[in-house]
Amino acid sequence: MSFPDALFCGAEAKAWNVEEGVGERLLVVFLLIAVVFAALFLLLPLVVLRGVWSQIPYKWNAGVYFAALGPGFVFLEVCLIQRLTLFLGYPTYSLSVTLFSLLVSTGVGSLLSERYASVRNRAFTVLIVLLVGLIAFYELVLPSITGAGMAWPFEVRVGITIACLMPLGLCPGAFMPLGLGSVSQTTPFGEQYVAWCWAINGFFSVMASVLATLLSMTFGFNTVMLIGLAIYLAGIAALRRVPVPTATA
Repeated sequence: MSFPDALFCGAEAKAWNVEEGVGERLLVVFLLIAVVFAALFLLLPLVVLRGVWSQIPYKWNAGVYFAALGPGFVFLEVCLIQRLTLFLGYPTYSLSVTLFSLLVSTGVGSLLSERYASVRNRAFTVLIVLLVGLIAFYELVLPSITGAGMAWPFEVRVGITIACLMPLGLCPGAFMPLGLGSVSQTTPFGEQYVAWCWAINGFFSVMASVLATLLSMTFGFNTVMLIGLAIYLAGIAALRRVPVPTATA
């Protein structure tokens, strides 16, 4: 085969390589579908609130806060699932153990949040410091642990995974009830306000599940985890403008 023929065949093969970038394109399609369905089923029903919308205070601050909670949590969750896949042996094990640890610990964090609702802003400071410390641990220390423990018994690896992840859930678990308790007491339309906040959180959580994968493919999981932290910080900064409830004092 002559050089021009080989060059032509190479160009033709490259032009017909339809599988190139298919994963990325599918993720973009999934993201668009998630946005459409989330808007239809989570936000559109809230048109019933249009009569009281103008009477709801701090809605933009609350909107930023509850929008941030979804991607912040999902970004951290997806990164940790990926990071622990090799350590636990299979993606299904990593998914199951990570979700179990985070869901149980977020429930505990939600339960404990009632104790410091009256000092919400001070609690936010403590929780953020804890969150920063945990993310630093996952970024700098956890890779060494998982690398050294690849040959450990499976039960030991599961126990270490649970012990490492349980403290993380205490932060996201407290953020949601602290926010809901704050906004619900700023207006007589507390029930409608809470419904709107849940819808905002659900909308952005659905998008974040796909967006986390796209961003991790572009920037890496370490960067996505830091983006999740930045999103949390932005949300908490917005909610600090909402008055602390006095009824729980």
